[in-house]
Amino acid sequence: MPKLSGGKELLMHPDVLGFYQKVLMKFRPASGKSVALFLPCSAEKPYSNSKTHRAIKKALASGLGNKVNDIEEFIVSEPMAIVPRRWEQKYPVAHYDMKLDSWFPMDELPKLREEGVGNDILIARNRKKINRKDVLYIKGILVNRISRILLKLQGRYKFYVAYLRGAHREVFLKACRKAGISPVFLPTKRAVLEVVHKKGTFYYIMNGMRDDITLEELVNTLKEKVN
Repeated sequence: MPKLSGGKELLMHPDVLGFYQKVLMKFRPASGKSVALFLPCSAEKPYSNSKTHRAIKKALASGLGNKVNDIEEFIVSEPMAIVPRRWEQKYPVAHYDMKLDSWFPMDELPKLREEGVGNDILIARNRKKINRKDVLYIKGILVNRISRILLKLQGRYKFYVAYLRGAHREVFLKACRKAGISPVFLPTKRAVLEVVHKKGTFYYIMNGMRDDITLEELVNTLKEKVN
């Protein structure tokens, strides 16, 4: 399969648009799934091979046992919008590398600094350079595409849980408002601040979604939903 690589132009790539239309028109939720869980994408493909996704899957299997089968997983992705976990090895989902600096969660850093947590702000801030016009363009397209898929999924599950942060969380929240869906958003501020307090801001940016504290919160929330 060809490797798709590039920046914002991938949003309009024919193969990306074709996959989006396939999700929109052909995806059907699996029977017996009561919870829709939305997770962030990863640089490594398929997503399940990444450190974060392996940690999430291990935590869910350990914490939920057979109840994990009640959960339908989706990945929030640029440029793919929403990817059902069952389709993560399809082309082009497992064959793209979108070069973006826009998803670094810099909006979180000033607030964390004001609250006196972490001393890694300047190091983290200097790691990425952001083109604000590109950010707005990408976010606008993704909000529209994700909201259309969420409308398709509306009413298909009893509960919706979004384990997201940074720009993924912002885009998904806006899409949910358009679609009229109200998920539980994780990790909570409490969990984030606990991780940052113990291990620093830069650690949270790089590893926070696979930390024991945030994963425990995710598992406990899902336990309440699947029982």
